[in-house]
Amino acid sequence: MTLADALARELPAGPRVLVIDLERLIGILRPTKAWEPRDAKYRNYYRDDQWARYPSTLCASWQWLGDRTIHFAAAWEGDGDHTHNRDDGPNCVACREHIAAVTWGLYDAADIVVTFNGRKADNRWCANDWAEAGLPAPKPWKDADLYTAARSRFAFEYRSLAHLCKRLEIKGKTDKYDAERAEDAYMGDVKAQTYLRRYNGGDIVATREALKRLQGNVRFPGVNWALFFDDDAFRCSHCGHDRLDADGQAATGVTRYAQYRCRKCGGLTRNASRKHSVKVRTSA
Repeated sequence: MTLADALARELPAGPRVLVIDLERLIGILRPTKAWEPRDAKYRNYYRDDQWARYPSTLCASWQWLGDRTIHFAAAWEGDGDHTHNRDDGPNCVACREHIAAVTWGLYDAADIVVTFNGRKADNRWCANDWAEAGLPAPKPWKDADLYTAARSRFAFEYRSLAHLCKRLEIKGKTDKYDAERAEDAYMGDVKAQTYLRRYNGGDIVATREALKRLQGNVRFPGVNWALFFDDDAFRCSHCGHDRLDADGQAATGVTRYAQYRCRKCGGLTRNASRKHSVKVRTSA
């Protein structure tokens, strides 16, 4: 299935929710020179001339929420003259341009993008790729970053997606990223490419299932699922479902609103009509 086919498929009414994860090709540094060992030990930055090959986006897996298919695209699949060097060669231009075009089309079509640490990682990596390929910024989207949402709500012992899935007892990651296999895939090893596709797709399953479990439990700043349905139904702000039951009232500093609980995700949504308000505020 091509990218155009994936974008054109009919999905349920509501927001176009993209669950996406990128895998990166590790960068290569030239041998470091130092006056004494401690100079190399405490170095936390590298100048431009010290990079033999910059880190780059190697592949991406994604799924449109509501669609069963998990899609995959790799940098090496694009047309053009691909030049790959294992040790110290520069980044392949054809690879960079291909993966940039794929991710740009996905982000441009999405209303909400679901990631794990995408705001600090995947989204910025994509922005780098788009700028290098000469692409403009895609249409704005809303971020549903499970990493930031989970950190703000919970105090789990470790911050990885694998640990989050383990604590929630859901199907999650079954392996760890292997930089050497990723390098082999970049160089054309078919077995390594198959492994990378399976591993990357596993991250999509883990992210999607974690979203389902946490959707009614956490708030994604600025994301209101109900906003993307073109109807007058009263919907859950967490997931957009239209079956809610009255569940008390929600109080702000000076106002109380009617509150409802979603039958699908369990999230709480308040009505815009206020039930009671006061003119006084608590003193500092």
